[in-house]
Amino acid sequence: PVKGYKLPYNVMSDRLKGIRKAELTLLTAGSGIGKSTIAREIAYSLVCEYNLKIGNIFLEESHSKTAQGYIAMDNNVSLGALRADPTIISRENFETSKKKIFTDTGMLALSHFGSMDCKKLISKLEYLAVGKQVDFIILDHISMVVSGLESDNERKDIDMLMTSLRGFIERTGVGVIA
Repeated sequence: PVKGYKLPYNVMSDRLKGIRKAELTLLTAGSGIGKSTIAREIAYSLVCEYNLKIGNIFLEESHSKTAQGYIAMDNNVSLGALRADPTIISRENFETSKKKIFTDTGMLALSHFGSMDCKKLISKLEYLAVGKQVDFIILDHISMVVSGLESDNERKDIDMLMTSLRGFIERTGVGVIA
């Protein structure tokens, strides 16, 4: 049996038996429910608890906001509160968290905003998997990948993306949380 890494949510972890490499884990819910926050918390936990290397591709936010999200989490404040008032975290604590998360661990973030075609996305994922040797990749979010494509069949576009993701996972053994 393949043992999974414990998630920061006990019920979810018990039901999934943890999260494993070489698998695609999809987080689904309505808009604004907190899927991105949960994905970030899972990544943070994998880095802090297991010293795993994580690649981040958050398509709806800037590289800076992605970093702020992890720094806020490390200081037990919400991202919204930190963005509204950056002084709620001292400069020293901010720099300590930044070093801890992005220098001392395997947390990487690729800077990209907005949709991209499937081949370009897979190329970025390959770079993280092979070039940077990450254990897991956070992809937030799937519908954003296909939203800017000139197609009238979003369902087919998403199916093609999922097929490409599955092939990527099989080739590399990297876990993807999307």
